This record gives sequence, C-alpha cells and structure tokens, in this order.
Amino acid sequence: GNDMKLLVAIPHRNFVSMFWARALRTLKFPEGTGFITSVEYVLDVTRDMLVYEALQDGRASHLLFIDDDVVPLDPEAPLKMAQLMESENMGILSALYFAKKPGRKVPAAWCRAFQKPNGTWMYNPVDPDREKTGIVQIHAAGLGFCMIDLGIFKSLEPPWFYWKKNRL
Repeated sequence: GNDMKLLVAIPHRNFVSMFWARALRTLKFPEGTGFITSVEYVLDVTRDMLVYEALQDGRASHLLFIDDDVVPLDPEAPLKMAQLMESENMGILSALYFAKKPGRKVPAAWCRAFQKPNGTWMYNPVDPDREKTGIVQIHAAGLGFCMIDLGIFKSLEPPWFYWKKNRL
C-alpha cells in the first residue's frame, strides 16, 4: 500500500559539502515526503529533537534520518527502503554504509558476538563481502541513513537516543 508518509530528518552542522547537496538532490523519495532539519549540538540530542518535531507534526508515519556526511550510492535508496519497510512490515531499516576511517571499510552495522559475565554484549561488524545483497538482520546500526516507523518512538520513553564514546 502507499500509506507511508515519510519525513526526512537531517541533523547538520550548519554547512554541508556541495558533493553531499548534489547527491541529496538526486535522491528519489515517496510522493509527499517532507523534510525537517536541526543544527547538531550533540548528535543524540539533535536526533531526539527531530523525533519530537516529527511526532508533534503528526502527519508522518515514518522518519528517514540522513546525516550530512552520508551519501547513498543508489539514488533510488529512499524509494526502495520505503517499499521494503512496507512489504516486509519492518520497524527499522538502515542502509548498509561504511565508516569514514582509513584502512579497511567497516560497515556501520553490528551483530552480537558474545555476552560478557557482567551481562553486556560484545559486537562484531557485519562482513560487507558476505552481505552484498538483500536484508541482513543485525543488533545495532548506524543511523546515518536509517528509516524508522514513528510508532516505535510513541511506545518508548524519551530520550530515544543516547551515545557515549566506546559504547555500542
């Protein structure tokens, strides 16, 4: 069906590269997609502010975070993700993208490896060579290009995002 009403949420740092701006312009979104932006103070707080805004607006059913440093290779990515979210009845769908670090490409997607005696989990990044196509079920994802059903936020108490260095 086409019940999805998408709102694109862009946390930013006031300035974006022309490369990113041009890439954003080529993306194809479902009809009627809206856009909201917020200047990034601290990224987790900014994401919370964008979710509050989306929930208060009330018109959208889904939020697509696009960070100001993530450029999808496929201009159809937002459309394909929206179709997948609906057909597979998913609550969260993140595109597979890679950290901007020197050396081997490490995807911003992780699976639980093992549980430590204190109850916390250790995670391993998804192997990008093994997961070239299709849907991969994971335990943690980067939010740089991530679509989320807003109903999830309605069922949880804020703050919805919390980030601490070296904590997955």
